[in-house]
Amino acid sequence: MNTKKFTLPPELKVKISTGLAVMIGEHGAFLTIFGFGFAILMLFGPIVGPPDHNLFRYLLGPLICPTVIAAYRSLVPFRPFRGTIFIQAREDVDIKDPVVMDLVNLYRSKEAKSQLWATTLKFSSILFIVMLVLSFLVRNSLILSFLPSSSVAQYWFLMGWIGAGLGSFLSINCSHIAWGLKTWSSRELVREV
Repeated sequence: MNTKKFTLPPELKVKISTGLAVMIGEHGAFLTIFGFGFAILMLFGPIVGPPDHNLFRYLLGPLICPTVIAAYRSLVPFRPFRGTIFIQAREDVDIKDPVVMDLVNLYRSKEAKSQLWATTLKFSSILFIVMLVLSFLVRNSLILSFLPSSSVAQYWFLMGWIGAGLGSFLSINCSHIAWGLKTWSSRELVREV
């Protein structure tokens, strides 16, 4: 495992949002792990109160949620921006700057899509294995019905899918955006030399 911390060079950091560069480029591992853990918790269901251990959600959620997120990101590639999220308006990057356009084109490339799907496959596989182990641990209380019958099960049926989608979105996007920033940074540093 590479323990070297990634830092976007200052001359590249000013070309995109500082928050994007810091939160995702430099500290993206935390957000990726948080998204993964959130997806697990939401697929698992309630920890306190009446259980809703739905086998279909456990085994289909890890396959469907990340795939939907990757399909969306393949159709709508990430577009870097400037500005601080939630504090000031986001604005488009300077499209006249060839260095920034290299980053935009990188996210639109086939290389980015193949990296995105490889990340999604890895995320989905690990999530599936975790949910398989959890379903084995709670095998005595598993529900084998696709459509929930109780009000708790109906609530968690919807919340589980939405939460797993949000966790997948956070984890996969953070990993993908961090990959793009690292690749862009390394290519621009090579061009300068």
